[in-house]
Amino acid sequence: MSALVAANAAQLATHAVAMIILAQRRFGAIRGQGLGTLLAKLSVASLAMGGAILASLTLLAPLSICRSFRR
Repeated sequence: MSALVAANAAQLATHAVAMIILAQRRFGAIRGQGLGTLLAKLSVASLAMGGAILASLTLLAPLSICRSFRR
């Protein structure tokens, strides 16, 4: 299952890069639009959410609420 998740993430990342390249060709350079800052904020938020989910699953595992996520 994790291989499928990784493959889907790679697919979405590839599509995002392709769309950025196509948008640059069609609309010109997109420098100065704050994309670097946006990517940094998105990365931090994603890592924080991943940590929160992992912590929640770890805390809830002893309660047998989320059996399918046990290791």
